[in-house]
Amino acid sequence: MKNSFLKTILKDTRGATVFIAMGIAFILMVVAIGIAIQTQDTQRNIKAFDNSFRAKNIADSLMGMVARIGGEHEAGFSLDENQCAEAIKGRYPTQYDRYAAEGATFECQIKGRNDKPIVSPELGEVYTVPAVNTGDASNNCQPLRPIRTAEDLRNFGITEISDPLDHPCNWGRLNFGNSITSRVAIPLYYDEVTGIGTDGTIQSEVRKLDDLTDLRIRVRTPCKPFDVIVPGPNGDETEREYPEICDHDIVSGGNYQFGVSPLDNIDVNKTVVMWQISATCEVGGQKNSCGLTPDTSFDERKRRKSANSEIHGYLIDADGYIDLSNLGKAFGFSDKNPTIVQFLSSDIVKNPTLQLAIITRGMKDRLGDSIPNLEYQILGDGDHPLSNAAKIYEVTVTYQGQMYKATKSIATKKNVVDFAIQN
Repeated sequence: MKNSFLKTILKDTRGATVFIAMGIAFILMVVAIGIAIQTQDTQRNIKAFDNSFRAKNIADSLMGMVARIGGEHEAGFSLDENQCAEAIKGRYPTQYDRYAAEGATFECQIKGRNDKPIVSPELGEVYTVPAVNTGDASNNCQPLRPIRTAEDLRNFGITEISDPLDHPCNWGRLNFGNSITSRVAIPLYYDEVTGIGTDGTIQSEVRKLDDLTDLRIRVRTPCKPFDVIVPGPNGDETEREYPEICDHDIVSGGNYQFGVSPLDNIDVNKTVVMWQISATCEVGGQKNSCGLTPDTSFDERKRRKSANSEIHGYLIDADGYIDLSNLGKAFGFSDKNPTIVQFLSSDIVKNPTLQLAIITRGMKDRLGDSIPNLEYQILGDGDHPLSNAAKIYEVTVTYQGQMYKATKSIATKKNVVDFAIQN
């Protein structure tokens, strides 16, 4: 009886041991599978990181090639994706073939001129500097995000829509300062591709914007954000600031335009922004510096007329501009008081470049707030894309499923000139 009882216990113990062993084995198997999955995920992450890093290395290498090509050409030089790939393949065949053998694909381009005009209700199609949605007047401008349309704005409850030209993403920032970095240079010419050789050599020709039918220089005080009432899902409303839309200046008096906050403490006759068109004049094989500055010869009664070419307080206050018909004061040029178009269209004038700089300190608006900077915009006509103030280089590389995009901006070289004017 006793032996039978012990046999039963031993038999049950052996069965329990088997079950326990099977349980432990199952747990170990689950843990092993988990470790294997985690190891695979880690390996995939490491591989993705390595591929991403390689994509970046290839993009940086290609960016150097593209920048060298762009640096050999004048302002306004542009290459589309097909031209850029053709130039890289012909000029750097070894690197091109090596990257292709690795399975890498890439796109590159150089944007020296804008390729998209703005449609203005008042002026029709016009090209601008800055190009559409590339201005730095607002911190909320993104080239890949479309500017909101009039319909979009009406959905926000905004019934009075401004001209797209007044959108802050289409304006550039003009800072005060005496350094060369505080001024803006806009080429009034462009370097156009005429052919690409099998060795990647690019033939191009510098062309001057001497047949523009319109050119306007606009300067304004910073755009004020618009307070937008956004309807909620439960019928409630939320007020928030929408920084991409300019608000009216509701202070009474004066000629107020959408997006304009007029100056208060600056004499309307005082020059606020200095402009100069610098160029090289070639006569009889000899080259010399020449240019055009604002004409300040008008008497006090004529300073507010449209023919005046100074960017002074009144012009900013009234949302005005200077255009091609304005007279300028020339230096190094035979005609001492030509119009801007006469200077630009002269055969002896080469590579004209417009420069802007603030020369007045301590600006305030009518509410007494300091104005840290101004905003500028150059308008051309609808037939001539204008050169950007900088060449934009873009390279996008895809490598083993990972993509990396590199962007580089190189501003147009500015002449070291001393902006000064007597009022």
